[in-house]
Amino acid sequence: YRFIVERSLNAAALARNGRYEFVNKAFKDLFGIESDNEIVGHELDCVLADDDRTKLSDLLSKRPQKHPEPVAFTCTATRKNASTFDAEMSIVVIQNDDRVLVYCRDISQDKKLQQELKRHVHELATLEEIYQAFTGSSELNVLLAHGIHKTMDVLGWEMGALYLIDEKKKELQMSHHRALPESFLNKMQALPADEGFGGFLSEARALLQILRRVVVKLAVRDNLSRHGGA
Repeated sequence: YRFIVERSLNAAALARNGRYEFVNKAFKDLFGIESDNEIVGHELDCVLADDDRTKLSDLLSKRPQKHPEPVAFTCTATRKNASTFDAEMSIVVIQNDDRVLVYCRDISQDKKLQQELKRHVHELATLEEIYQAFTGSSELNVLLAHGIHKTMDVLGWEMGALYLIDEKKKELQMSHHRALPESFLNKMQALPADEGFGGFLSEARALLQILRRVVVKLAVRDNLSRHGGA
C-alpha cells in the first residue's frame, strides 16, 4: 500500500491508530510540508481547522466496527503557513490491516464554480421574471407600467424610471416611473439623447446590446463545448 500511496498523483497518506504513518509528495505539497517529520506521527485531524476536527472524530466514531465503510466529508484544511482552503477528505479502511488510506483534495475551485453557477442561475431567473413582466399584456402602457414595477421588485430598487427614445426629436422621454421626487420629475421628463445624462443612457443602451450579443455567443460556444460540438 505504501507503493500505491507513493505513486499516487493525488494527495494520499497511510495512517495507523489515528496517526499518519506515511504521506506522499502530493500530500506534502498540498499542505506546504517540507519534511516527513512535520506530519508523520501526528493525528489525522492535524491538517484540519478546529471546527472540523470534531466532525472527523464524530464520523469515525459512528462507523460500524465490522466492515466499516469509507468516510468522505468536506472540510476546511489548514496548511503549514496557517492559510486555509476548502477540501474533501476520504478515509478508506484497508481490509485485513490496521491501517487506513487517507486522500485529500483541494475543492476551492469547485466551490467557486458552484457559486458562479448559482449566480448565473439566479441572473437567468431574474431575467425570466423581467421578461414575463414585459410580455403579460397586449397594451403597451399597461405592459410598460407593469414591467418597470416588476423589474424594480426583482432587482430590489426602491425608485426608478423608464425612458423611451424618440428618434425624431432625438431625446429620451420618461414613460413611467416609481417613487421619484417631484423635483426630479420636473427636470428629467425629457433628456437630449446625445449629451449629458441622456447621452450616457443612450451609450449604455448601445453597450448593453453589444454585451447581449457577446453573452449569447459565449453561451452558444459553452453549450457546444459541453456537448462535444466544434
